[in-house]
Amino acid sequence: SKATVSVLNCGQWGKMLCAISGVVPEHPVVSSKSGVLFEKRLILAHLETSGKCPIKNHDLAKEDLIEVQKADVVRPRPASTMSMPGLLAAQQNEWDVVMLENFQLKQQLDLVRKELSHALYKHDAACRVIARLMRERDESKAALAEFRTHTSAARPAEAKAAKPGQLPQAVVSKIDAKHKALSNSRKARAISETLATKTQVAALEEKNTRSAHSTTQPGVLCLDRGHGLTATGGADGQILLLDESSNEVKEKLAGHKKAVHDVVFSHTRNHLYSCSADATVVVWTPQDGAYKQAATFKDHSKPVRDMALHPTGDYLLTCGMDSAWNFYDVVEGKQIVNIAPTAVTKGFSSCAFHPDGQFLVCGTAGGCPIWDVRAPNKIVTSLGTKDGKIINSVAISENGTTMAAGSEDGTVKLWDLRKATQLATVSFDDSDPSRPTPVNHVSYDMSGHYLAICTDSVKIYDTESAKRVGGELACLRQHNAAVTDCLWGADAKTLYTCSMDRQVKTYTVA
Repeated sequence: SKATVSVLNCGQWGKMLCAISGVVPEHPVVSSKSGVLFEKRLILAHLETSGKCPIKNHDLAKEDLIEVQKADVVRPRPASTMSMPGLLAAQQNEWDVVMLENFQLKQQLDLVRKELSHALYKHDAACRVIARLMRERDESKAALAEFRTHTSAARPAEAKAAKPGQLPQAVVSKIDAKHKALSNSRKARAISETLATKTQVAALEEKNTRSAHSTTQPGVLCLDRGHGLTATGGADGQILLLDESSNEVKEKLAGHKKAVHDVVFSHTRNHLYSCSADATVVVWTPQDGAYKQAATFKDHSKPVRDMALHPTGDYLLTCGMDSAWNFYDVVEGKQIVNIAPTAVTKGFSSCAFHPDGQFLVCGTAGGCPIWDVRAPNKIVTSLGTKDGKIINSVAISENGTTMAAGSEDGTVKLWDLRKATQLATVSFDDSDPSRPTPVNHVSYDMSGHYLAICTDSVKIYDTESAKRVGGELACLRQHNAAVTDCLWGADAKTLYTCSMDRQVKTYTVA
């Protein structure tokens, strides 16, 4: 039941204040649980929202409140408010208190706003980081799944061949079958009726130019074409994929830490291979419409200088400055064999497969050792002058009988592979013998009739004119720095070049 307390002493009542408002209540009530005094309308409004005592924070109901009955006596006003100056002073004090409280509230509001802004910023940043990590995780999972679909029974790249210096019999059988098929087809192959004539090749004209790669580390070191794209590797460690229809950069691949020395497209599967001065070989595969890094081989201990893809499309040859070459199975994603001949001490700077895939050749200082791929632990023969000059590039013509080897001494030696004898030495009238311009790259066209040589310009020969001094069909001097790589198009009607001047050029017949 509700109790009523009567207070008759106005002097004592004036000292009793509401615990919420801090003023003398007009309708006072007391909590039966805590004995705290409240203004009735304030405590009832508070209980409607919380149901707890605002002072003690325990459960409190309306039934727990006891009304306090005071005497209806008008309290006299203080003497200070009986005059106009006293009233003004009281109003001024009240105004000062209100303004001070308002100022403190504004300060607290500004502090809370800053704390809220900082908390929201941290929350937004955390959400962005989480989203990026989740995206990278999903991309990594997709890349792994895609690579596993292209590789059966894949194993870690660190795993070495079970029998060093030997190929598994299944690999040998596959190489033999490919060699037999290509040898028979090459003998029956006729020269294309649409092959460019000497006159047309001599009149090659620049069609378009594209500047590529970084200006801080200028230089395009290599290029290759495939699947409607032109891939270029730069001194900046990046690989650019150019759309051949628009000549615009479609993708930028960043998987190497140093200069990219070679890029090779696979024409039997949708892969791109790259090697670098950072001693790695990277396999790129398309995923969700873009090329992604699918695997990395780290079997070389020094810069990887060159690569060659076997005619089967299943095996990749790499050579490096660690004086070793590696033979990889790109289907299973593993290294099959590693060969490091003790006779080679200055590293391998170039390599190539015979068009039939039975032999491979590597360029080194002063010579070109040749191996039978099926028995790689023994050098079959070595072509060279033993002059110690580094062979920067080797190329074997499609007929399989002639090999060109470009050297740092500014000459290209032509070899008859059937007799292991030198046919001729190509030198240049515009090269100073005391300070020769190095040969950076040599390339035969598909027919084997034309040979392109990259120095500070691009010199083009046919198989006959290459045997005499000054017999070049054309000399392309549109680049402003050393030409590093070149590639023939179909029927020798197109030639693609790249240079240290950051330019990729396309030449076509008129």
